[in-house]
Amino acid sequence: MKTEMKHTKGEWKVLWHNYTHFATINTDTLTRICAIEIQDSKQIDEKTANAKLIAAAPELLDACIDTLRILRLKPTNDNLYQRNKLKTLIEKATL
Repeated sequence: MKTEMKHTKGEWKVLWHNYTHFATINTDTLTRICAIEIQDSKQIDEKTANAKLIAAAPELLDACIDTLRILRLKPTNDNLYQRNKLKTLIEKATL
């Protein structure tokens, strides 16, 4: 599977803009990937977790692609589910 990476390259990190907004940005270019608004203090933990997950997405995608490559070197019935799941997730993120 040849996967073309179309997302913003470089390290992604969560940065606070002020007390009600924070964003996931590319630290190489300072390009904003997304902005998240906190409307209620009860949302802080959930919104922070969402921002961290978004920031980790490129590395998680790379790990999925690498793991699928490794599993395909020795395909077995035991790892068929994992191979199919990884393939589906990679396609969801890249197609």
